[in-house]
Amino acid sequence: MPYINVDDCSLYYKKCGLGNPVILIHGSCLNSEMWNDSFDILAHRRQVIAYDQRGYGKSTLTSNKNYSHEIDLYMLYDALDLYSADLIGLSSGAQIAVDFYMQFPNKVNSLALVSPSLSGGPENDETTEIDDEILNTINSQQYRQTVQLIYSHPVFAQAIHNTRCNSLLREIIKNHDFEKVTNNPPTPKTLDSASKLREIKTPSLIIVGENDLNQFHLTSSLLKKGIKNSILKKVPESGHMVNMEQPAIFNEVLLSFLENQSNI
Repeated sequence: MPYINVDDCSLYYKKCGLGNPVILIHGSCLNSEMWNDSFDILAHRRQVIAYDQRGYGKSTLTSNKNYSHEIDLYMLYDALDLYSADLIGLSSGAQIAVDFYMQFPNKVNSLALVSPSLSGGPENDETTEIDDEILNTINSQQYRQTVQLIYSHPVFAQAIHNTRCNSLLREIIKNHDFEKVTNNPPTPKTLDSASKLREIKTPSLIIVGENDLNQFHLTSSLLKKGIKNSILKKVPESGHMVNMEQPAIFNEVLLSFLENQSNI
């Protein structure tokens, strides 16, 4: 399996296809397998790279190390000899994509921000109670209970009723190492990307499910307002996991956006 070494950790990635590179960035508690419905389709048009963030999926995580997901992403660019790429991120993966752009704008050809979170953006008041409960179960080392709570989290509410993606979600969440990731978080961010959206000059697509939580609609609107000439697409009959719940619509919207950038 392909890995790159970052510090004393190993980041797993998979790569397929030819052409301008596209990097897929997964969300929290997930891994690169969440992109399965898009990976091969994108690989027919582009060089596609999906990776597991430090401590997620097949990637390792060493205790007591300062790190950032943005620097890890930069190291992935370096290891694969990529000058620039299109970044596609879901939820916290979208947050990583925007924060990466703020630090390395010349490395980003375009941004596709799906069900986005944002540094300095709206807080999620709708899930405070279950988020606190999840943290309590992790702190008390009740990891089986943690898995059940994550699986029942409102962000996955619509996806788990979708038979096609239910089993994959359950498998990804079940195998997530909550103890290691929670006890070894990345270095706290000082970026406030929400206040600097006018600095984003690259073509940007924002995708949000019509049935997603209010936080992600607020964040999507903030991004649309802040990023000049950005495009906002709302996907019907979809919650937070747009790419898994409505893969045909998602892939069509994403491919159209990427092809338009290739023709500019």
